[in-house]
Amino acid sequence: MSTRQRPPSEPKAAAKGGRGRQPNRRREESKRSWVVLGAAIAIIVVIAALFAFRFGNSSSPTVTSSPVSTAVLNNLNSISADTENAVGSGSGPDSLVAVRDQPLTGAGNRPQVMYYGAEYCPYCAGERWAMIVALNRFGTFTGLKTTHSASDDVYPNTPTFTFYGSSYQSQYVDFTAIEMQTNVKVNGQYSQLQTPTPNQLQLLNHYNAPPYIPAAQAGGIPFINFANQYVMSGTTVDPSSLQGQSWDQIASHLNDPSTPESKAIVGGANRLTAAICLSTNNNPPNVCGQPAIKQIETSLQQKAVPK
Repeated sequence: MSTRQRPPSEPKAAAKGGRGRQPNRRREESKRSWVVLGAAIAIIVVIAALFAFRFGNSSSPTVTSSPVSTAVLNNLNSISADTENAVGSGSGPDSLVAVRDQPLTGAGNRPQVMYYGAEYCPYCAGERWAMIVALNRFGTFTGLKTTHSASDDVYPNTPTFTFYGSSYQSQYVDFTAIEMQTNVKVNGQYSQLQTPTPNQLQLLNHYNAPPYIPAAQAGGIPFINFANQYVMSGTTVDPSSLQGQSWDQIASHLNDPSTPESKAIVGGANRLTAAICLSTNNNPPNVCGQPAIKQIETSLQQKAVPK
């Protein structure tokens, strides 16, 4: 609705011989009222537009985002060596590909692991469980939050975490996570959350493509670069194994090597751990020296670099 108002009519001229055109007080007061009303309407329109932009066009990082419960964190951090070795390489697909290029390092010249994913992605949702278990063996996360994959994709609402807003500290490895989209749709598209730097995008485009990744999978997520030594496009954790469960239910099954959740998540974490160990010169020894990790390392070292 336009805020422009029809101006009041001009006041009549004064009688001949007078002081010229004298304002009519009532009409002048009416004119001022119209001006005030027009200004007020304009302010209301601006506020409404700002409100619509803030709440209609912007997006929250996640639909569900809350701190991880103490029980879930404890279960993620307390998987025993016995369980780890009993699970071995687990039940997931073999997605790691050998690269063995010039090592990619981050702060302190530590090997850098780079993750590219999105919050809506159900395969990213499954893989984050294994990544957190694996990286917890080398360092500590802070600021992790729970979320879930998109409700309108395959394996809808898969319980997971988001790396957005979290931080990671380790004396052995650096970890960089880019969650590129949210699980919130705006105008039919998942809204942008994080944008890779030019260098990160260059690494993604180079390694997430043939000859390292089959053409049919090129550009897919999740994609993980293990210090330019190994890369992975896809997941080690089948998200179907997590369907219909809460975070607490999934986490409570991790220390039992007979459960599907442990075989998927701990098995995936073991393979990720082996790839990290091969970039850290097998440090720390208490992590990289576990029999299951050594066995997976041997398998990884036998992989040929794609030509």
